[in-house]
Amino acid sequence: MKEFFSFKRVTGVVALMLAVVMLFSGCGSKDTASNNSNLGSEDNQTQITSGEENQSKVDGSKDSATNNGSKSSNKNNSKTNSTKKTTFASDPYSEISSSVKSKGVHILMWRKYTPLEQKLVDNFQKKTGIKVRTTQTTESEYSTKLISLVAGGDSPDVVSMGSTNFPGLATKSLQTLKADVYRLDDSCWYKDYMNAFKVNGKYFTVAMKGAWAAEDTNYVTYYMPKVLKAAGVSEDPWTLYKKGQWNWEKQREIAQKVSKKSGHIGISFQSQDLMMYSAGVDFVSYNGNQFKNELGNASANSLLTKAWQQTAALQKDGISSGWALNNVQQGKIGLFTAIAYGMYNANTDAWFTNVPHTSADIKAVPVAGPKGGTAYTPLRPKTWGTAKKAKNPEGAAFFLRYFLDTKNCDMAGSFYNEQFREVFNKITATGAKKIVMRGKGIVDYVSSGTYEGKIVNVLANTTSDQIASKLNSLKGQVTTGMNRANKELKKVK
Repeated sequence: MKEFFSFKRVTGVVALMLAVVMLFSGCGSKDTASNNSNLGSEDNQTQITSGEENQSKVDGSKDSATNNGSKSSNKNNSKTNSTKKTTFASDPYSEISSSVKSKGVHILMWRKYTPLEQKLVDNFQKKTGIKVRTTQTTESEYSTKLISLVAGGDSPDVVSMGSTNFPGLATKSLQTLKADVYRLDDSCWYKDYMNAFKVNGKYFTVAMKGAWAAEDTNYVTYYMPKVLKAAGVSEDPWTLYKKGQWNWEKQREIAQKVSKKSGHIGISFQSQDLMMYSAGVDFVSYNGNQFKNELGNASANSLLTKAWQQTAALQKDGISSGWALNNVQQGKIGLFTAIAYGMYNANTDAWFTNVPHTSADIKAVPVAGPKGGTAYTPLRPKTWGTAKKAKNPEGAAFFLRYFLDTKNCDMAGSFYNEQFREVFNKITATGAKKIVMRGKGIVDYVSSGTYEGKIVNVLANTTSDQIASKLNSLKGQVTTGMNRANKELKKVK
């Protein structure tokens, strides 16, 4: 149930020669990185949409850039071989050199591959001849393990970066990506997510639209129709959603009935800050260069207050809880807001262990938002990059080009039921409203555990009438973490 993956120059003739070598050997770019966290969107807002960004769209079959951005020629008007590809060929894997193949690809993962992922890894090895070696660690030890591998001379070629380890992981342990190695102009890459980790115009990671490896960290609300029916709930959340009537008020109404009539938990949140994010607001925002404390923003404060009042009221009335997987596994819960990872058939088995496994017994709906307002899907996007001193960045680029491409796997068949697939497609569709969750990463940048212990838990257990003043009192903690994070960002040149 862990989120998915959590990614010198010389001069003259020497520089030109080295550049060509780097292209075909997969040499990495300038190294930079840290072990703490959070993630940013592409502009000053806290939200991100799943549509393609309005920046230059590049034909994936067209070479659009050259070394140093120019045509190189001498007095005899002869052309040189300095042009470097920044898009993939029509058959990307036809371009893999023997040098790249011989090095293999080293991947750092925080869990075992799912069956779908393992099949992708196996098929990539068969197709390309590139051997894949995987080092497995835990999510909590991911950054520490990465630092250890880099220091020990065994840097992973493929590393995952999410909202809980940006900018720290980037500035201490990752290298900025070279356009010719990762083919950054190619239209296959999903810039909306990549921009969330972009610093001063430089990319640290890549993503691809629709891939499980990025999209399974979108949040949805699971529910069990039989539990709702037994509690006297006559309205189906998915039906309410399609009618435009699924909101915080309806969610509370249903959760309250379940809690009162069945004694089960009305609603569980994998993270107690999810109602804040579903309102499209966060404690901080990111503009691609630095973070900003939104607690000084009147408009943001209004939404923050409203969302945390709702959260606190659910807590006070005893109808909500935090992570409650045991109750989920036993079917003793009405609504369960968590990442889409549980919609994958193999993971559904783990999450709903003792729940009858039929398509009618477990369903899902996009998260609810404020009545009369826009509901945003909270998102912790997983993107992928390359560690400092990695031996095969080019191999990593080809691996991710294959691993993240939904054309190489049975996406439709990976969902537990058709309704899960429909919801997943809805929240990942072009134009869907999403918000990158970055508050935890920034606040915990100074001291791990501060976000949950001194902000989330405090707000969730504050009376509704005290939320506004409590938010104001927390401004300093957010600022402290933000300043530390911004200091790290300045290291990226």
